[in-house]
Amino acid sequence: MIYNLHAYIESLFPAEDIYCNQLLKMDVQDSLPDRCATIKETGGIEKLLPPDGRWMEQTIQVAARDIDSPKSRALMYSLHDMIENNYGLTLAAVTVDGNVFTSVLIAAIIPIQSPSCMGNDSQGRNVYVCNYQVKYRRL
Repeated sequence: MIYNLHAYIESLFPAEDIYCNQLLKMDVQDSLPDRCATIKETGGIEKLLPPDGRWMEQTIQVAARDIDSPKSRALMYSLHDMIENNYGLTLAAVTVDGNVFTSVLIAAIIPIQSPSCMGNDSQGRNVYVCNYQVKYRRL
């Protein structure tokens, strides 16, 4: 699901550099631009939701960074406004490194909290993050 959602977010923000599962590397990778965003899976395992066991729940984190706080905040809130409270969204199948991820139906993308400033990374770039709960099923 994370790769499907990443492809969807990239399609909404074609001018931005958005990475998937790169948050832990944002601080140390010089190859990533100063202004970028990441989306990653967080904590725990996907759990099946009753009653039919086809719906799953996953927690994700979106992070945005830039040289200064107003720019990273603006990027994070732009992403947040497009992601939050999406219901009934069908995400297309994607292929990543030869692996095919089937299409998914998003029942809901619900923010766990508002976007928050995490401070500066070791290079002085400002980072904002927000966590979401995604309820979905594979099609």
